[in-house]
Amino acid sequence: MRALLSRQNAAVLAVLFVVGCATKPASVKEEVSVWLSESPRAIAINVERELPSASIRTRDYRAGERVGKGAITGVAGAGLTIGYGCVGGLATGLLWFITCPVGIVAAPIVGAVGAVAGAATVKSVDQHHPIDAARGSAPLFQGVKLTALLSEAIVSQNDKARGHVLRAVRVDEEGKALPGEEALLQVRFTEFGLFGDIGEDPRVALVVGVHAGLQTPPAWANGWGEFAYEGSGRRVSEWSADEARLFRDEIAIALRAIATQLVEELRKSPSGSALSKVAAWKLSQSSAPRAEIVVPITKVAPPQAPLQQ
Repeated sequence: MRALLSRQNAAVLAVLFVVGCATKPASVKEEVSVWLSESPRAIAINVERELPSASIRTRDYRAGERVGKGAITGVAGAGLTIGYGCVGGLATGLLWFITCPVGIVAAPIVGAVGAVAGAATVKSVDQHHPIDAARGSAPLFQGVKLTALLSEAIVSQNDKARGHVLRAVRVDEEGKALPGEEALLQVRFTEFGLFGDIGEDPRVALVVGVHAGLQTPPAWANGWGEFAYEGSGRRVSEWSADEARLFRDEIAIALRAIATQLVEELRKSPSGSALSKVAAWKLSQSSAPRAEIVVPITKVAPPQAPLQQ
């Protein structure tokens, strides 16, 4: 009888859990994910033309602070081990002859572990510098049509978009509503620069970051995704050789990688929890009006002035 009641109670709890999950409001990202999964969608791609200023990001690993913190933690760990083994062992009487030698033997091991753990608590810090801090790198960023290149890279992923039809927004569509059930993928560059060292002919790598929002008829997921690329490092002189051919190729690789990440996110299947929550929401919002999606008017970045050589 008790076993039957236990099974019944478990079943009731399971039902309550499912109902509870379904009654929680769905996040906008969950709504968008479910909408994308219901059928192939038409998605317009709009990449903002305003770009962040090119900069070089360096990383301070704080080596001195790591060594100091590791040494302090290591010495403290070794000292406590000996203390517990020898001083604490006095309370055990004859066992002192066992605990003290064990503490002495274990002290170097505990100290080494403590040193590593202490050093790990010191976090590296990134610092941003003007692009000229990596001498000779500024011309690499001139004349790059980054917006058009990324838009083309995303649209070229059409055959991998799980049936979704991707197209670039036309300039004459800015400020106007998209037709029918078409969604809008709004992409903005958050970083376009270098990572590495500064100074004379330093070794640097290309870094590109974008923020994407996805506006669909049922929901607007402004923070839909963050996507980034960091390549391998070369000397600035290597990137600049042959009219920056290697750097131009690296930009193309970076944009293809980001486009692939974006499309993989579009293809993701929603979780069972998201499906339940969105289904419950639809029952209560069946008569809600569909949102009109208007393409924003993007700013045009002013042309860069020629560098003074």
